[in-house]
Amino acid sequence: MISIHRRWEAFKGDQIQKTVFTVKKSSIFQLKTSLDVLLTSNSGQKECYFHVEGTFFHRQCIIFQGNRLVAE
Repeated sequence: MISIHRRWEAFKGDQIQKTVFTVKKSSIFQLKTSLDVLLTSNSGQKECYFHVEGTFFHRQCIIFQGNRLVAE
């Protein structure tokens, strides 16, 4: 589901109270796509778990977990 705040939320099954993760744009003004993936912990806090950068033009995508490169 997409919200008005330019973020996407994924829910467990049909239960909209149980958010699994949220994806949001890191910045409104950017030349390449930059997204933060926030996982919802058991306490309900949303923690940035992955950072994704990429461009459709160059067909490139890089995924970080913290400062560590995990996929290219």
